[in-house]
Amino acid sequence: MTKLYSLRNGFLAAAVAVSGGLFAQEPPLDAVLCNVNADYEDVTDLVPSMYVFAYDGGIGDIGDGGGDMYDGGNRLNTNFATNIPYSDDAIMASASFGTTGEYFTRHLPGLFVMVADLDAVTDFYITGNNGADGSGTADEHVFSTTVLGTNYDVFVKRVHSAFDPSINHMMIIPEDASVSHTWATNTNDDQHNILNLGSTDRIYYLLYSSSGGGFIDNATTESIADAFLNMALPVGAVEANASATELCEGDTLLLYGSGGASGYDWNLGVTDSVEFVPSVGTYEYIVDDATGSACIAEDTVTVVVNAQPAATLSTDDELIAGMGSVYLTITGGAFPLTFDWDNDGTGDFDDDQNLLNVPAGTYTVTIMAPGGCTYTDSATINSQVGIEDESLSFEAYPNPTNGNFVIELDGEFGYTLYNLVGERVFSGYAVNKEVMDMVELPAGTYFVNLTQGDSEQTIKVVKQ
Repeated sequence: MTKLYSLRNGFLAAAVAVSGGLFAQEPPLDAVLCNVNADYEDVTDLVPSMYVFAYDGGIGDIGDGGGDMYDGGNRLNTNFATNIPYSDDAIMASASFGTTGEYFTRHLPGLFVMVADLDAVTDFYITGNNGADGSGTADEHVFSTTVLGTNYDVFVKRVHSAFDPSINHMMIIPEDASVSHTWATNTNDDQHNILNLGSTDRIYYLLYSSSGGGFIDNATTESIADAFLNMALPVGAVEANASATELCEGDTLLLYGSGGASGYDWNLGVTDSVEFVPSVGTYEYIVDDATGSACIAEDTVTVVVNAQPAATLSTDDELIAGMGSVYLTITGGAFPLTFDWDNDGTGDFDDDQNLLNVPAGTYTVTIMAPGGCTYTDSATINSQVGIEDESLSFEAYPNPTNGNFVIELDGEFGYTLYNLVGERVFSGYAVNKEVMDMVELPAGTYFVNLTQGDSEQTIKVVKQ
């Protein structure tokens, strides 16, 4: 019988291959609990004269169970805690099973199940009193079995032939030669210990009963163990695959699944094995087994689509030798961004956003955004060095100045003030006269570029 389960975020890395594979570790507790709820009768159907005991104790035991099965028993214990509470149908994080331990119990007609993930647990044991009160027989059966490619050790204690309902403990662990068990031979004592579990991270425990103290033989016991493991350990898993998990805006993505008992379906409108272009964002693409079972297999692949960087470039001509500039304005992409200008070697991505104080020429910049997304563009700086035009007749004063700087030039003209490193300070247009306010500027050397028609001239100004 194919079993399916509900799970997200990377189960396959830790579970079972689609066909003929092995468990890298035991399936998650939610998978086991789902399958137990769906198909526990695969186990109880094998119990001869099954007795449906009552869950009539406190939060962590069975009081009588009906028919004098118990006098307060089936108490769960580890080397970390005693009388561990039942959780019935809920997965609980609990230090009773170690720092990262988790467990659940499930109370079903004729079957009690406990499954736990262990963290450095060395001992697990059952305590309490039985209704047999010394009559009847206590015995054991220890064996190994292989299910879905994994070997398991099984430790069984039976109390039977006392006319009270029989008590059958079954403890199952992945194969571990260092693990052993001990058990009370007095039929009144529910004691059953599993020892040396230090390297074991999963234990399964079953309690079942036969009416009138009925004895459940070894062959049937082994069939019960195999039925439980085949029922509880899910197969038919699905896997979500992506051509890439990190893309740049505009890149194509291909999603494809595998496995599934009856095929599989994607969320978010994805068509399997058909390329598409996703928008910028982070997506959880989920593939589901399409069987329609109560326990549906799922796997998720997370894909990040990063914004593509973009920019516009503008230049200042070289007015003084080696003093041209390229200015880069970001228009797309997500920070942090890094920049690589080709004037100092390529591929270092340790440059400033703007390229300042360089000679005339063509310069190429590459911008890199998160995810390795890049944008490349070029700009050309022209040179005005050595170009003179005596047709401009103007007056400029005072020079040096500690405040305003006046330019008188007949007609309409343009002006731009640059600092010593070639950065624009301000610019504008005037008619006949312009008073440039330099009061708040730092002391130093500046340059004023004047333009009128096709004529151009640069003035050196000193601010005191």
